[in-house]
Amino acid sequence: MNNKRQIVAVFLATAVLVPNISYAVAAIRTNIPVKATTTQNFCTNVTSYAARITEALTKNKANLENRQEKNKENFQERYAKRSQTLTQARVLGDADREEIYTKLMAKATTDAQKQAVQQFKATVETAVTARRSAVDVAVKAYWDALDASLNGRQSSVDSAKQTFTNAINTAVAAAQSACAGGTDPATVRTQFNATVKAAKTQFSTDRKAIDKYGPQVKAIVTTRNAEVKKAFDAFRATMEQARTALKASLGA
Repeated sequence: MNNKRQIVAVFLATAVLVPNISYAVAAIRTNIPVKATTTQNFCTNVTSYAARITEALTKNKANLENRQEKNKENFQERYAKRSQTLTQARVLGDADREEIYTKLMAKATTDAQKQAVQQFKATVETAVTARRSAVDVAVKAYWDALDASLNGRQSSVDSAKQTFTNAINTAVAAAQSACAGGTDPATVRTQFNATVKAAKTQFSTDRKAIDKYGPQVKAIVTTRNAEVKKAFDAFRATMEQARTALKASLGA
């Protein structure tokens, strides 16, 4: 096999298998103007607070959706590039094997030796097909699992964000209702800020829980690598037997 081509093929194949996972999951923040600081004018300004909060939440939701869409596009782009790399590596492998078969056939001088080369070729091609099939199954399962993990994480992000938004909207509605009912503005403000603080604390807790997704990805990568290794180990064992039989037939 041409050394340069072999190096390229190995590099391409390895690039497909490297567990380089780096999901940039959408950032979720609570930097919205929800804390009321003026007791005296709280009820007078509660409608203004509500408008500012609604505007901020709407903007944050749009930003979140844009980031999630970008994450999905990046995922699909990586999948396409890895698939293309694998296809290119296989094309090089096909060409190299045909070159080897041609050289072996040129060395065969008897009908028995030519038949041995044909048998070697058939064995190798069957082994290659089996290996590729096993790798394809492992790689597909890998990408499917990553996709499910990404979707699940984004769903958790959406859920945490919606829970926070609902809590803030509830706080605003409760404050407006209390003010309209004649409750002391200081009391309304205190309750409003307490509710908002609790919502922020819960949101922070939810976000930290979402961030702990590394072990899931690591498990997905480990499973894929184990399946790919199994496929290559089986291929190598078959190849060793085929080479031994061929050498015995060719006498070299």
